[in-house]
Amino acid sequence: INVTTAEQVVGAIESQKKTGYRAVKLYEGLTPEIYRAAVEAAKERDMQVWTHTPAGMTVADVIALGVDSIEHFEDVEEYVFTPTGDEGEKAGYFDRWANADPDKLRELADASAANGVWHSPTFAVIAKRDEYGSATDGCFARPEAGYIGPGIADWWRGSGARMGEYTEQKQAARDQQLALAKMLYDRGAPLLIGTDTPNPFVVAGFAIHDELAMFRRAGIPVADVLKIATAEAARFLGEEGQWGVVTEGARADLVLLDADPHDDLSTLRRPIGVMVNGHWRERAELQAELDALSERHAAAAAEAASGE
Repeated sequence: INVTTAEQVVGAIESQKKTGYRAVKLYEGLTPEIYRAAVEAAKERDMQVWTHTPAGMTVADVIALGVDSIEHFEDVEEYVFTPTGDEGEKAGYFDRWANADPDKLRELADASAANGVWHSPTFAVIAKRDEYGSATDGCFARPEAGYIGPGIADWWRGSGARMGEYTEQKQAARDQQLALAKMLYDRGAPLLIGTDTPNPFVVAGFAIHDELAMFRRAGIPVADVLKIATAEAARFLGEEGQWGVVTEGARADLVLLDADPHDDLSTLRRPIGVMVNGHWRERAELQAELDALSERHAAAAAEAASGE
């Protein structure tokens, strides 16, 4: 919903509330005046605020407002980088992250903890862009490639050509992002697992395993990575104890494994079966549905190719 005044954004949020939504997501195009009005309106209606950093504000400003969650470490690189000279002013996204001021990173982590602001880094979208940006075919060689719809696949192939080579600078930026996640964890600032699908190379469903692996790579213990992905997600939504835990009275959505994920998170990719919405689904049944999906996508791609 596009708005141009504070009055419009309040009306938009009221409409969302009446529709039954429990949260609003705010984007970077809002002015500071409209953004602050939106946050206030959402809080007055007991709605959560999930957000990017708006133009004319810093991520520190947003954290100070006590929003509920910040997505993608949005605009952190702008805040933690101090440009010096003309070259500094021209520094791009990866340069700013790679040369982040550690004191400013710690400042953001402390402020997030103090204000109870959650972060969803969505490492999966960033990491996969790096991994496949200059080698797109690698993405389509993965076992789950068959589950990518033809339209999405075409978009991803085109995107890969524009992303460029993976460089040491990009790796340094990624290391800084992982370091921030660990700082947040160490200081008690809450974290969320997210993937930002269907952005390039982020395969719906399967990408959550990539995200879990990145949290582990950040140095967060496996037990807490699993907790973030389950019980902490429930706590974020105000539904603590209802799901994300195995206990009497909780929602019985369960994953059954043949190995302990504390030893190897990748075992989560190979469940024996799942209990979802009160129905038991065995691995063979799930795989049959995935195979059928892959066949439909292949047929659609072939039909599109024959019509060109």
